Amino acid sequence: MSPSPIPTRLWSNITVPAPPEAFLPPPVPFLEECDRVIQSRRRVILTGRSGSGKTTLATEIFRKYVAMNGESPLKQLPVFISLTKPGRTGRLSKGTRPNGIPERVLESIASTTGVTGPQAKKMITRGKLFLILDDLDYLHKDEHLEVEQFISRARRNSFMCILTERPRSYGFLEDFDLIRIPEWKEEDVKDYISRRIKDAGGRTELIQKLADLEILQRRLTPLEVKCLIDSLRETPAVKFDLLAGPEGSIEPQVLSSYLLVVLRKANIAYTKAIQGVGHLSLTLLTQGLSYFLRGSGPFEGAFLDRLTPALLKREGGLYTFAHGNYQLLLAAKYVSDYWPEARSQIATSRISSTMAHALYEYARQSIPPSHEDDLYRTFAKLWGEPISPDKERAGRPRPARLAKGLVLGVSSICAGAFFTAFANVIMKPTKFPTGLLASFTLSILLFELWLVTARIIRKPSGRP
Repeated sequence: MSPSPIPTRLWSNITVPAPPEAFLPPPVPFLEECDRVIQSRRRVILTGRSGSGKTTLATEIFRKYVAMNGESPLKQLPVFISLTKPGRTGRLSKGTRPNGIPERVLESIASTTGVTGPQAKKMITRGKLFLILDDLDYLHKDEHLEVEQFISRARRNSFMCILTERPRSYGFLEDFDLIRIPEWKEEDVKDYISRRIKDAGGRTELIQKLADLEILQRRLTPLEVKCLIDSLRETPAVKFDLLAGPEGSIEPQVLSSYLLVVLRKANIAYTKAIQGVGHLSLTLLTQGLSYFLRGSGPFEGAFLDRLTPALLKREGGLYTFAHGNYQLLLAAKYVSDYWPEARSQIATSRISSTMAHALYEYARQSIPPSHEDDLYRTFAKLWGEPISPDKERAGRPRPARLAKGLVLGVSSICAGAFFTAFANVIMKPTKFPTGLLASFTLSILLFELWLVTARIIRKPSGRP
């Protein structure tokens, strides 16, 4: 007996978001490979660098399967679910969100297809769905177990999970096939520019600027390219500090420059933006959220609208970040500008390990050097990394270090006494003052050597 088909009205209820500006479709062979893996394995992880276009590609796959109207080999209804954003119906219309993962999934299914909660539960039980789960990076490790249990119970359905990398705490994902989105090459960047800029002279000038910055030789994410181009088009003389960060990434530097360009265009003071939206971004991040309601925080709607669509997206009274990295950047700017005040908010948070690492890498780009060690120790405790003895020395004095200092100090005093006695007995009386001065000078130099050694020991040996 063949399974009953999915009612046509459910397909017509699904709304697919429009592709982003000057969308650069993935190469056909890459999309065909994604199709092959999805249809043969039915369990896929879509991964890649932050900003590489994971959500955009997943949305394109979602769009393709919706357009098939049930004719795909899966014979399942595609549903795109963001685990950090509210749905459009029920209690979520007020911007609240169910606490559990299953409840969030059910609400999203009901919101997307127009069915009731019990009907959505039946569809899951009967294996009628192709569920695309986005924003898993935001989830705390305690919520990973909920995701595992849900996928285990709903194993008759197909799944695509969107993650920056395969986390260790998601052990069950070992059964999933991995699709990694490649970074853009020079020809991809030029293709994107040609789609966005119709004037041939403008295209040539922009490509030359990127060549002068030695950008085209790098492997870039679509987000980096977009921010570079938007910044250069708005402010041709904008300066970029393109010193490569972790794994050669220039993303924090590019996004920082882009933020300044956006604020200048919106006529918003940097300090006001970081105090307001930056603080709110960090608060949401520590709660595993990427949305907020109009009226949240100490700013008016008109203020937020000036940041839309460059940094924010608005749907009615609900705001989300145009990209998760914009939220990370704003939160990191607040952390670096208002440390150590921001320490308590981070230390008591439930921020996920993935987002904590990303936030740390962003924040340490601009935090004053005097706070670098404290920033590292706070985040290391948060993501559960043991602090090495060298790094621990940067905190409070340890007994072993104090004992070593005491020995060195006593040794320097004894050396001074010895050279004083030597000057008294051996040297002529006329040269005694010179000998005495020399001996005490040497003892002071030894003491200074100990201080320098102690400072070297205090410095942490490295960063993650």
